[in-house]
Amino acid sequence: LGGGNRQYGCDIFVKATNALNICKRLLLTSDGIHEYVSVDELEDFMVGEISEKTMKLLVNKANTNGSLDDKTVIVIDRK
Repeated sequence: LGGGNRQYGCDIFVKATNALNICKRLLLTSDGIHEYVSVDELEDFMVGEISEKTMKLLVNKANTNGSLDDKTVIVIDRK
């Protein structure tokens, strides 16, 4: 967050989480992923089986599409 500059992330907090309460799975990606992979492909990823292999495929897709930025993929499953 903020290209490594801590000042951009220090004051961020979540005030309300009502919308998050209905989500069963959350996907957090850095811009090295979501600027190089289409929304349709991200949606397909989200409804499929999540594993280290599928996350690596997502990173590889961003690389294939020209991403030279850092790449982070975080998936949170709620039970």
